[in-house]
Amino acid sequence: MQSSLLQLPYKRRCCSALSFVVLSSLVSTLKEFESKLVSGTIILKNSMGGGNGQKSKMARERQLEKNKTVRGSQLESNKKAMNIQCKVCMQTFICTTSEAKCKEHQEAKHPKSDLLNCFPHLKN
Repeated sequence: MQSSLLQLPYKRRCCSALSFVVLSSLVSTLKEFESKLVSGTIILKNSMGGGNGQKSKMARERQLEKNKTVRGSQLESNKKAMNIQCKVCMQTFICTTSEAKCKEHQEAKHPKSDLLNCFPHLKN
């Protein structure tokens, strides 16, 4: 390494020599740290204290945990929402079914029956 340093201009030689010294001290520090880590004598600490940044981070994490929703099929909730039932044929309809759709069902499936016989909830 020294012979290659002598071939460089003076400023670059100083910077390179300084870089070499810094790098070699870093390598020795890393080797020391690694040996302590392997032997188990080093205890790693959390560098974050109890400041506002830490509190905000914890609050965000708690909020994310609270707001996690289970993604998946909506079939179960659709089955629960099927609470309108034709009393003649027992066919179920989703709760948002309009009176027009009920009337359409009654005219198509039960033309002899009255609309209120099929769907008593429409009395209102």
